[in-house]
Parts: sequence; C-alpha cells; structure tokens
Amino acid sequence: MRRSWLKCQVLKGMFSDERTVIVRRKDNGTIEFIVSETFVNDTDPDAGKVEVTVIERGGQKWAVLPTSYRESIPVDDSELVPT
Repeated sequence: MRRSWLKCQVLKGMFSDERTVIVRRKDNGTIEFIVSETFVNDTDPDAGKVEVTVIERGGQKWAVLPTSYRESIPVDDSELVPT
C-alpha cells in the first residue's frame, strides 16, 4: 500500500469544503467522485490530482479514493503521480 496522486479534472463541489473529481478512463469514459478539498491539488483544474491509496491485487493496481465509501478503481502507472 502506498500513497500517490491520481490525475483528474477538479471542479467545485456542492459545498465549499468539497470538490468533484472527474477521472478519465482508457475507454474515454469518465467517473466522478465527491471528495474533501483537503485531498485535491487543483492549482490547474484541467490537470488536477486527488490523493489516493494504491494497492495491488492479482497483478492489478487499484486506487482507493478518499470518499465516504472508499471507492476504488483500477489504474495503471500512467495515471499516477508519486507524492
């Protein structure tokens, strides 16, 4: 398990202390998550980052997002930036 940044687009959330992060998938689809603003780096909204925990299971890397349900998505190294 290690901490890393996951590349994403960062938008304002419904409340002032949260952000919507949009992760682009390889198939050009997107997934959206709501996270606390403390876990994002949004100095450049189109090249934002969200702090995640990366785990590896069965040869696949997964990013565990800092959401209330700890959602996880499969990722590869090209989507991650070391902290």
